[in-house]
Amino acid sequence: MSHRLESQKILKAILANQFLLRDHAVQRSDERALSRQNVIHVASTVIEWKWQEDKQTHWFIGFLEEGQPGGFTAIRDEVEGVWVVTLFKRKLTRREKGLMK
Repeated sequence: MSHRLESQKILKAILANQFLLRDHAVQRSDERALSRQNVIHVASTVIEWKWQEDKQTHWFIGFLEEGQPGGFTAIRDEVEGVWVVTLFKRKLTRREKGLMK
């Protein structure tokens, strides 16, 4: 399956609130006061995504909430479904800001 199609399936599952958080994502959520709703908001506001070959994860950038950029990485397993590996806050790059226009 192509990485693009896989990413679309991940986003669809997250928008339907059908995903699990890996231990690392739970830890990061607790440290950064982030929630499942933030993951869903990123999925609904995706600016950019890519396949991370070295980490074997899909990386998504959007907004955790209005005005707060951030993102998450996720994987999809045919049996277990979608797992969010980590969740993070970050600033948008100049290029990413340009993608929003």
